[in-house]
Amino acid sequence: MNDLLELGKFLISTTVLGGLIIWLFKEFMKFRFSQNLDENKAKIDNYFYQEKTKFSKIYDEQALVTKNLYSKLKLLNKSFQQYYFDMKNNIDGSEFSTTINLMNGFNDYFDENRIILDEQICEQIENSIKVQNEVFRQFAIQELQNVSTKDEKKDDMNALKNLIEYEIPKVEKKLEIEFKKILGAIAK
Repeated sequence: MNDLLELGKFLISTTVLGGLIIWLFKEFMKFRFSQNLDENKAKIDNYFYQEKTKFSKIYDEQALVTKNLYSKLKLLNKSFQQYYFDMKNNIDGSEFSTTINLMNGFNDYFDENRIILDEQICEQIENSIKVQNEVFRQFAIQELQNVSTKDEKKDDMNALKNLIEYEIPKVEKKLEIEFKKILGAIAK
């Protein structure tokens, strides 16, 4: 019976001692993980802050480029409209060189900033630029050849009218929608 009592004491003390060791090990691991967790949480928060800042700057730049392209295109279209009006009404002194300079300024700005723009917008702007260049190449040829009658300019005038009324407004609308998407005014 004495042996049985000794065996009972041994089992109880082993169970208590084993439980204590397991509890101490568990608390030690909790402490270690909470230390690492706080350090890692700080690192993760810093990483996300940097990424958020980087993307915020990209969106800001994209919004600025889109807005500037839109403004330049509006100004260019007004110049096209004035040129069209002058040509239609045979007004001397039409600002052909001003329009060409605005076209070149728009094209250069687009080329410098195309990396920031959506591919579909780039394609639409490129198509518009091709049409602009073709129309004004024809007008430049007419200027060099001193073509002055409306009949001789009719096809080119129609092409310019198409540019003013359809081509450029399509691109303007696309830029406007993209700008609103960037600002979050409409869903992407």
